[in-house]
Amino acid sequence: MSACDVRAAMRASHIKSWKRSSNAEPLEPANGLLLVATLDALFDRGLISFCDDGTMWVSKTLTRKHREVLGVPRALRRKPDARERIFLADQRRHRFVP
Repeated sequence: MSACDVRAAMRASHIKSWKRSSNAEPLEPANGLLLVATLDALFDRGLISFCDDGTMWVSKTLTRKHREVLGVPRALRRKPDARERIFLADQRRHRFVP
């Protein structure tokens, strides 16, 4: 879901954590986003999330300077599908730090 084509910089990021998932959810393709490593780290720590339309939410704990250095906010290349939106809603409820 990222425009980056440097494979070494890309990470397959779980949306709903393994700890909170059912046995099948961690392996479900809709429970993943392909993100640049920096965005993966922010997403995993709840400092960014994505809305149903693919726009990025950024935690208020990241200052303007942090946002500039990290190049956020930015949107996903495509809108999440229905199943991805369910996982993203869970991530926003349980991991995102407003």
